[in-house]
Amino acid sequence: MKFLFKIIFAGLFMNFGFPEIIFHYNEFSRNGQLIQQIKNLDIDDLRSNLNKIIDKNGDFISENVQPLKDKKSKVLKENYFTESLIKNVDRKSILNESKKYIGIPYSWGEEDPSTGFDCSGFTWYVYKKSINFNLPRGSKQQFSSSNGKLIDFNQLKTGDLMFFSFHGNSIQHVAIFINKDQFIHAPKRGRRISIDRMNKYWLQSFVKGKTYLL
Repeated sequence: MKFLFKIIFAGLFMNFGFPEIIFHYNEFSRNGQLIQQIKNLDIDDLRSNLNKIIDKNGDFISENVQPLKDKKSKVLKENYFTESLIKNVDRKSILNESKKYIGIPYSWGEEDPSTGFDCSGFTWYVYKKSINFNLPRGSKQQFSSSNGKLIDFNQLKTGDLMFFSFHGNSIQHVAIFINKDQFIHAPKRGRRISIDRMNKYWLQSFVKGKTYLL
């Protein structure tokens, strides 16, 4: 009887479970390759063409990424990004403000220490309180908005924003850069505002940074 059950289970797995696993693996691999392509784009090309590779929902348009990767495009004279950066701001003020909320629980859709924060609610609140600057509310919008300047990892400075993609099809997380080894963020449900290390997992998921400061 046990042997028969194993045969039936194996048959069901091969017909239903295994194809599902393969599908998700292929989807993950494809999206991971897309993020790698975006990470490898020339930063000027990315800034100038971001509105072409992100749709109205904030998702990446994969067919528009490859041509940019294969052949360097001419940087548009009228850049999509205004890159109007804030002068005379102490970057440490952003970091000091962010550390005040360590230990506050993650709460999806929230943007206040009394109720909790999600990732973009946290960055939005910290920027508002520390330098009186209004970021867009969502992580996708913070990434794709025309304000600020997209930068590579090695250009990040204390207080800049960091953007991550876990599934490869869109920006799904935002954090505040401390240094090359650390960042502070509202991680996910069940966790609290915390400082995390920039390990292999986060490096793999990192897409680009963004600065609003000179």
